[in-house]
Amino acid sequence: MDNHNQNAVATRLFVDELLAVSQTISATSSQSHYLRHVLRIQGGSLVALFNGVDGEWLAEVEFLHKSGCVFKVQKKCRPQESESGPWLLFAPIKQLRLDFLIQKSVELGVESIWPVRTLRTVVRTINPTRIRANAIEAAEQCGRLTVPQTRVYTDLVEILNNWSSPRMLFWGDE
Repeated sequence: MDNHNQNAVATRLFVDELLAVSQTISATSSQSHYLRHVLRIQGGSLVALFNGVDGEWLAEVEFLHKSGCVFKVQKKCRPQESESGPWLLFAPIKQLRLDFLIQKSVELGVESIWPVRTLRTVVRTINPTRIRANAIEAAEQCGRLTVPQTRVYTDLVEILNNWSSPRMLFWGDE
């Protein structure tokens, strides 16, 4: 994206659809609400769409109403680059701090977010949908073209016993 378009298009949205020129994409209800009520975007406005596969694309808001929002994809702004990064294995913490942890890990380029149970884990339940939503929001805001994979809440001992990845494993223990 050139500097002029980058300044003009401040809104980036993650979509779960393939992107191509002239394609019509429907926004989710939460995206429609965000565009309409929070950003107060109107028809004809430009947004950047990305899906983690096809790069970043410029799209025009073709239709924005209570019932939803439709984008018309115009052109590719940035090609998709491979983004391999570290995996984050963490024992869940209280919600506000967890949201912050997810946001910062996405900004730092984490490839996979993996909540783990340990002997001393206080927080026993997590909301994977909320973790995914936080990761998407962080990717939209920081300019990243991918969203980290969110893994299933797993026992740390089980992960370590089955670790076969050539990835280096760092362990922090307080």
